[in-house]
Amino acid sequence: MELFTIQKKFFINNIIGEKWKNSDEKYIKALEKFLDRASNIQDEELRESIINNMLVCDQILTEISENQFVKLYKRAYKEGKKNKLFKKEHTNREKNKSKKVV
Repeated sequence: MELFTIQKKFFINNIIGEKWKNSDEKYIKALEKFLDRASNIQDEELRESIINNMLVCDQILTEISENQFVKLYKRAYKEGKKNKLFKKEHTNREKNKSKKVV
């Protein structure tokens, strides 16, 4: 249920904004393996073309994935709001302002 208390801006900046795939070991190893194998292609023009096309596909897939994250967040937030599953942060802030810290 914590998902519903996350603000959209925080979600986008910290989940989408960070390079999430660059920290995934399986992704890094697969990319290294591809680049190692591609480096064995003798024809330089063909090698560069294959690598560039793979990087374009990788970028497109990254954008699709990040868009899915945002859609999932919006859907979960909407459902949480509809079912009143998230905390009302503004109300809690107002209550805390009235309390004096000694």
